[in-house]
Formats: sequence, C-alpha cells, structure tokens
Amino acid sequence: MEEKEKLKLLTIEEMCDILQVGRNCAYELLQSGQIKAFRIGRVWKIPYENVRAFIFEMANQNAVIETSKQQKIRVISQY
Repeated sequence: MEEKEKLKLLTIEEMCDILQVGRNCAYELLQSGQIKAFRIGRVWKIPYENVRAFIFEMANQNAVIETSKQQKIRVISQY
C-alpha cells in the first residue's frame, strides 16, 4: 500500500460510500469506537486505513454489527 494512501483522511460521505451504509450507521460506528477517527471542530476525520482494517476485521469474523436502534447489519464473508 502506498504511503499517501495510508495517510488519506476520509469524510463521512466517503466512508458511507465505501461501507455502503447510511450516515446514522456511520456516525454510530465512529461514536462507538468500532472505527477509530477524530474530530477537528465539528468535522470527523476518518483515516482510510482504519476503515480498511474495520472491513477486514468484520469479514474475518462473519460479524453482526448492532446499532443503537436495534438494527442489525450482517457482514458475511464469501471466501
């Protein structure tokens, strides 16, 4: 992986596109600490590498992500 890619910071919208989830789910993933990120003022800065690590972790676990509204998102590995 290229050094520039490791340091890339995503916006909420970009993270939503990558994970194919809505904004509410994205904010819950950030606020719960499932995806490590930080805020500058009111704006979330999400390291691309942390989103990538989250995807691989979920794929390896066949995980179910539960949000605060009792919705479940199932991640199923197809490998």
